[in-house]
Amino acid sequence: QVLPEIASRRSFAPVTVSKDQYLMLGDNRNNSEDSRYIGLVPRHLLIGRAVRVLVSADIDGNWMPRGERFGKALGVNAQ
Repeated sequence: QVLPEIASRRSFAPVTVSKDQYLMLGDNRNNSEDSRYIGLVPRHLLIGRAVRVLVSADIDGNWMPRGERFGKALGVNAQ
């Protein structure tokens, strides 16, 4: 775990997400400061939508860059 002082919970009880609130989950389940850590995010704080991968590293390969993912489009219709 990169940041041992962050005690992100791997699992949590069911959560009711009300209208205009969002449950944000990071892609590093064991070490993400996401909604398991900071709580639900109000809609008015969202400023954009992720559409591409900026940087990607292989955690099992000494954090070497995964160049094939740089700039890759995200989403179900990604090409």
